[in-house]
Amino acid sequence: MKRILLVLALVVTGTVVASTNASAAELAVNGGFETGSLSPWSCTGNLGSVVTTPVHSGTRALQAAASSSDNAKCTQSVSGLVSGTSYTLSGWFRGNYTYLGIEGGASTWTPGGTSYTKLTLTFTASGTSVQIYTHGWYGQGTYNADDISLAGAGGGGGDTTPPSNVSGLTSPSKTATSISLSWNAATDNVGIAGYNIYRNGATTPTAQTSGTGTTHTDSGLAASTTYTYTVKARDAAGNISAAYSNQISVTTNAGGGDTSPPTTPGNFRVTSSTNTSIALAWNASTDNVGVTGYELSRGGTVLTTTTSLSYTDSGRTACTSYTYGVRARDAAGNWSASASVSGSTTGCTGGGSKVLGYFVEWGVYARNYHVKNIHTSGSASKLTHINYAFGNVTGGACQIGDAYADYDKFYDAASSVNGVSDTWDAGALRGNFGQLKRLKQMYPNIKILWSFGGWTWSGGFGQAAANATAFANSCYNLVNDPRWAGVFDGID
Repeated sequence: MKRILLVLALVVTGTVVASTNASAAELAVNGGFETGSLSPWSCTGNLGSVVTTPVHSGTRALQAAASSSDNAKCTQSVSGLVSGTSYTLSGWFRGNYTYLGIEGGASTWTPGGTSYTKLTLTFTASGTSVQIYTHGWYGQGTYNADDISLAGAGGGGGDTTPPSNVSGLTSPSKTATSISLSWNAATDNVGIAGYNIYRNGATTPTAQTSGTGTTHTDSGLAASTTYTYTVKARDAAGNISAAYSNQISVTTNAGGGDTSPPTTPGNFRVTSSTNTSIALAWNASTDNVGVTGYELSRGGTVLTTTTSLSYTDSGRTACTSYTYGVRARDAAGNWSASASVSGSTTGCTGGGSKVLGYFVEWGVYARNYHVKNIHTSGSASKLTHINYAFGNVTGGACQIGDAYADYDKFYDAASSVNGVSDTWDAGALRGNFGQLKRLKQMYPNIKILWSFGGWTWSGGFGQAAANATAFANSCYNLVNDPRWAGVFDGID
């Protein structure tokens, strides 16, 4: 077998752009995990949690468990950056082989150990938002992260005027496990980008909203418990209200009654994407009483609540990967577990670096490595090309290597890359080809190349050379076979 190990080292250095108009700001939210919740962090495979030991400082830290197929990647989308300005991302990490980085940009890592080690990197922002991440490494087990900080200039284009202070904070409703909040809109000389919500006197936001909406529901609370809240407004330049809003105290309802949550929304998927938008859809949840709506989030930040089974996230950046979550709510305030999916916008330009990985057809056997693993590992968002290895070269022609693995193996919903089961309908595409086609729908920027020959199948090239035209035609016809139209973009 031919095995290629591709190691991509990304080193990005930036020039610090000094600005007397921009003030230093802490842009990461809940970087010390002191709220007791992961939000607004989102971890793949639900492999992350907040623990009380071991910590670097404070009373809590992140703990995530990397498996052989999932590196337990935790991400947060951060806004309020100034394009062209230098920022410092840092954090403290414990465990074997832990990583810290920027999606599509700089990253750093440490082999780690039993004590906390600090990782730091600098980068120059190319826009007003960025996705930061940390993850372990496959099969290396549990790692911890604490005190993650994204520091740099708040404010942009000379805007240093903060929004007005928020007023009129109230709680219009509550349940045993949630408290809804509402407030009067703040004003800003440029425009409001969102609001920061602070629970129980926290100095870093417990939650953030995006846009001009003036409501938020704090969920996952304990029954018969009193919570205090304040709110500040923020603008696109990173300026934040000078003072907190009025503080309110709200006590959740007593437990009892309907405590059964809805089922998790099924088959959460990307249905299409453009340069600036990603369309999402999911199957309806069920509940013992009734589902009242769904909450959509991007990178752990709530986008909207809806009663629909689809949503289009607009205003995105071209050639960028995003992670989404959806969960269902019932009338009693019970929330389902979240379903998650990742997708990418189109619009990647040619040139630049190519990140290529080999996917071997026989990996579905003893290795138990499938197309879904490319997605769940986070690799799909980094790859530009996948070489499918191998097609056979025999009889002077390109031939199928393993029909069962290539296009006949059945994948149920649990093992399918997009959560949709294969069918046995006439003409239905299954196997690796079917899974790769679905992967391309989720990541439209990936190109799939069919690699022919390799290992014991390379011997056929001698016979193929006797009639090169016939050989080339056979390869072209096989790649463009209508049974798997749209899977392959070329030949390796």
